Amino acid sequence: MESKIFELRAEATLKVILAIKLSSINNKEKALLAHSGFGNSNLEVEKYFLCIAIDAGKDNDAATTDCYEHKYNEMVIAHKFINKHFDDLRTGDVIDVDFISGRHTFCKESDFNYNALESLFSKWNDNDEGDEHDDC
Repeated sequence: MESKIFELRAEATLKVILAIKLSSINNKEKALLAHSGFGNSNLEVEKYFLCIAIDAGKDNDAATTDCYEHKYNEMVIAHKFINKHFDDLRTGDVIDVDFISGRHTFCKESDFNYNALESLFSKWNDNDEGDEHDDC
């Protein structure tokens, strides 16, 4: 299985989406996926993508492979886009549903300054002495 995290953007909306491409190289996973109704071969299974918004503490959908089961239209559009373009997308990419649906003629940029975040995480890791984190 392969997972990627995306930044869903829409009008006044930013959600973090975890997408997992269902596939397997071992027989146990293949059997479990087949039993769950996802087909008997990787060709059948790989057409399914499990998507969920993972913003902590927010009113999010449950994880689903059916893009039409999301309660928010933005997630429906994003899930359909991920289904079609998963292999071309990179983790961290912006999925702008306003651009995809034609409501805007430009694609929004990320709301995050990843260079600043990298620097922050680097400093945090440098100060970590290997002690257990009590706040996890």
